Amino acid sequence: MGYVGAGTVEFLYDGREFYFLEMNTRLQVEHPVTEMITGLDLVEWQLRVADGEPLPLPQAQVTGRGTRSSAALRRGSRARFPAVHRAHRAAALPADREHVRVDTGVREGDEVSIHYDPMIAKVIAWGADRLEAFDRLRAALEATEVDGVRTNTRFLWEILGHEAVRAGDVSTRLLENGLPPSGATAADRATAWLVAAAAGAHSGSVPAQTPWGGRGGFRLNAAPSLRLPLRLGDERRWLNLRPAGPDLQVEIDGRVHLLEACTVADGRVSGRIDGAPFEARFEAVEEGFVLRRQCLRFDFCEDTGAEGHASAEHEGHLRSPMPGLVLDVRTQVGAVVESGAVLVVLEAMKMEHSLAAPWAGTVAAVAVSPVIA
Repeated sequence: MGYVGAGTVEFLYDGREFYFLEMNTRLQVEHPVTEMITGLDLVEWQLRVADGEPLPLPQAQVTGRGTRSSAALRRGSRARFPAVHRAHRAAALPADREHVRVDTGVREGDEVSIHYDPMIAKVIAWGADRLEAFDRLRAALEATEVDGVRTNTRFLWEILGHEAVRAGDVSTRLLENGLPPSGATAADRATAWLVAAAAGAHSGSVPAQTPWGGRGGFRLNAAPSLRLPLRLGDERRWLNLRPAGPDLQVEIDGRVHLLEACTVADGRVSGRIDGAPFEARFEAVEEGFVLRRQCLRFDFCEDTGAEGHASAEHEGHLRSPMPGLVLDVRTQVGAVVESGAVLVVLEAMKMEHSLAAPWAGTVAAVAVSPVIA
């Protein structure tokens, strides 16, 4: 072909044979994978070859060590399409710089628009073996914070912890059949309430504007008790906190939980809930405080009794969060639909996307129609 320069070959390997897919006459975003295994700088090689120099090393002298795993951190999530937002925070990166590499061009305050690839960062982790690389990548994803933009961080974290993925027993059907819906589960939210109690009760430096400030909980002839009204999104709870020796009892929804060995230091809260260890990041903000745990963010505030505003979709509207071509409209005015029913199919970003009903109801209006080829 007469091509001289660095390139990337894509292929499939079934354990016996290689199946060629395509070649790109440039380095692609996967090149850090090779660099971390070989210790070579492929960008430097690309420039040298383009300037007419020979390859710095012959193939026989290129050696590798260990393995690596990489994840594409993108705007959007498994359940929602990419949308336009401004990154309020995109600078919190993993601390393990020896084994983890983050390549990103997004900085705090940048707008993540619809006009370019939705990738925010590539997170790559090295390990002596495959599972060590997975574990380090999961830890790196937990430590990576991007606020203001919905991302697929939790989805990636779930994939890396899936039994089939860790065993190497995967196929293109994995996401369709092997994973539950991504996002905070009921168990995640229940744990978040208890972690919130631990963070507040054991933090000696929480500002007074948080729900924990200035309330001693003194009781005459009884152990101190603290009753706190908190809100997490649309959920409201009363948390009753009582000392249990050096530990803490928390009553929530009529059930008592034991929080043991809880500490708050350097923005982290850790301990045990009913014997199970936990760790989360804790940050006081003006309205309350934020907990980050297992790639999820929980915004707590004191429940003043004020009603929150319903989101646009819960006012009865369903809008596409991204531009695209309408391929199919699978409903009509007057139709009774169940939650999860596909209403519209879009073509965008080289893929087909289904817009599903987020709740059951009756279709009052349809404002789009399919594109006629």
